Amino acid sequence: MVAPVPGAAGALVAYDPALLQQLHSLSGGTTKSSGNTAPGSSSVASDTATSRAAISSPILASFPSLVSDLDGFTALLAETTLENQGEAYKLFSSGKVSLMPVQTVGQQPYGAVSAGPSAQCCVKTGYVHNGDTFVIKIAAGGAVGYGNTGFLLVFSQKTMQLCKQLNDSGILTEIRTAAATCYASRLIWKYGAPRPEQPPENNAQSDNQISDITSIGILGAGVQAWWQLRFLQLITPCRNVRLWTRDAKKGKEFVENLNSSAHLPDREWDVTFCSDVGDVGQNCELIHTLTCSREELLITKHLFSTSNSHQSRSNSRGNSPVEEQGCSEQELRTGGGALSAALAVEPQEATTTVAPPPSSCKVKRQHISAVGADAPGKQELGVDVLLSADLLVCDSVAQSLERGEFQRLLQQSSNSRTNTLVEADRIVEIGTLAMEMEAGGEATKLSSGGTATGLTIFDTSGIAVQDVAIAEMVVKLLEKKEQMVAAKEDGL
Repeated sequence: MVAPVPGAAGALVAYDPALLQQLHSLSGGTTKSSGNTAPGSSSVASDTATSRAAISSPILASFPSLVSDLDGFTALLAETTLENQGEAYKLFSSGKVSLMPVQTVGQQPYGAVSAGPSAQCCVKTGYVHNGDTFVIKIAAGGAVGYGNTGFLLVFSQKTMQLCKQLNDSGILTEIRTAAATCYASRLIWKYGAPRPEQPPENNAQSDNQISDITSIGILGAGVQAWWQLRFLQLITPCRNVRLWTRDAKKGKEFVENLNSSAHLPDREWDVTFCSDVGDVGQNCELIHTLTCSREELLITKHLFSTSNSHQSRSNSRGNSPVEEQGCSEQELRTGGGALSAALAVEPQEATTTVAPPPSSCKVKRQHISAVGADAPGKQELGVDVLLSADLLVCDSVAQSLERGEFQRLLQQSSNSRTNTLVEADRIVEIGTLAMEMEAGGEATKLSSGGTATGLTIFDTSGIAVQDVAIAEMVVKLLEKKEQMVAAKEDGL
């Protein structure tokens, strides 16, 4: 039996049920036969006829064809994807992109949908100024028992016509998120490392590996954890992982599936399941948090970098508390108005910089990349952890304060009289950090304003230019594959 499924522009795509079941597991869904299969590990038909039959029109790139043409998406597990996301960050921080306001269905301040409080659908749109395309991404998930779903619409900026519809079921969002997070973790870790007197000729990232990490912490065991581990293999030789999940059964199943994954590099990880989140914080130099939590999971007592130091510090400038929290969509996009005023009451000159903690201070370093908070109300880190960090980095300052991990800084600034929050100009965007490092500069300011803890934090809530970058990359890969197939059919 072949089950017809609606495709683009009213067309019908014929899916083989067995193949559809495999593809469902790729997106994090569960079926009676496939269970919690490793994303990207299932075998799919790779012959030309099957691949081409999955495409109903030149515009539609269906999930089966994407899986086959991109070799189960492993074609994207490369340094080029990390750099693809890094370039997106730099374009954003250079002011060369326009991003539309994010739409989120099912999350605060709107009501929950029938699937439950964790379910959401996110719409992100953006483009690079004077570029080739603009991209609209729709990604949904969070319903218990179902996987993620979604697609990307790639339009031409010149003709305003739809060029490609990538029916990826949310996998490209998973991939670009993991790649971008690992890019940031590597960059920030290298930023804090002792600087050589003579920098490399090319740039500060000539060495793509972080060699001084002994253990990696992962919070969460969803589909994002699979892709994070895969991209982490590109930035560090460390293969020791401590995993914590709120659902112990799910965490242990994750470890079992990882050890039996058909994608052989997945089996390289030596994973220890931790029932106490403090076991992760006290033993891991690098931690990636990947949950949909709405309450703090990691607080200062859990981290070796902060548990023996001061818990939270007042900023050194004695700014008055902020009475107003609201801001317009334009202010969110530009960082202006009430939002920028909320944490930047007394802005410093842009040229002021503070070097990273020197190696002589003998502070053991720890870095957290917080991925889970992507909507108002979500939280993985305690405010005390944020205030204790030497450096706060994010993809977009405005978006991080509105819907990312740093939103708690703005909220407490509005409701507290303790004057303990860092200023907005103490938060640096990863794109700015990357460009300043490439220029050979000392980059940015310390966030804490106090004694160094060795803790750095990166927050990502995902920005649309990342979707533009990954979509354009995939379209080029598909076009190249199509050209190769056409040449083969022509006997060239």
